[in-house]
Amino acid sequence: MSLSKVLIILLTSFRVFKKLTSLREHAHWLVADEPDGLFLLGGKIKNDLSLHKSILIKYPYSIGSVWSDSVIYYVWPSPTSENGNFLVDGTFEIECTETSKTVTIAEKEYICAVFHFKRRLVDDILDECDFHDYYAPGVGLVRREILKDGFLIRQTDLISYTIR
Repeated sequence: MSLSKVLIILLTSFRVFKKLTSLREHAHWLVADEPDGLFLLGGKIKNDLSLHKSILIKYPYSIGSVWSDSVIYYVWPSPTSENGNFLVDGTFEIECTETSKTVTIAEKEYICAVFHFKRRLVDDILDECDFHDYYAPGVGLVRREILKDGFLIRQTDLISYTIR
């Protein structure tokens, strides 16, 4: 499953199924597929570069495998804000919930491993939310579902990809 390459993922290659006012910026993610796991190395937005290595997927994985790490994430700008920002706050507990889930996106089928990310923030004032990421071997992230209190609030699907 390892590509032994560093991939840059453009979030603009995802279709967001929620009306967003206007997207003023695009986050670029630096991801490394290494022999012991898939690592998020950091992100770049306009003139802001934030580096923080954390494990997204620990190899090998099976249903029920659990690990945790602090993970950098991007907070999208609000309708009244010009810029979003990167945060490393709290931890993510990550669990593999499925290893061969079939997902159909734009009439194309992907066989995915599904990982449930539970974000637990240090600051109790901020909300907690859950992510369900669908990874297809040889492709990467093909779908992300973000849930709050058990309800789907955002789903993003891969539109296209290029491996360089």
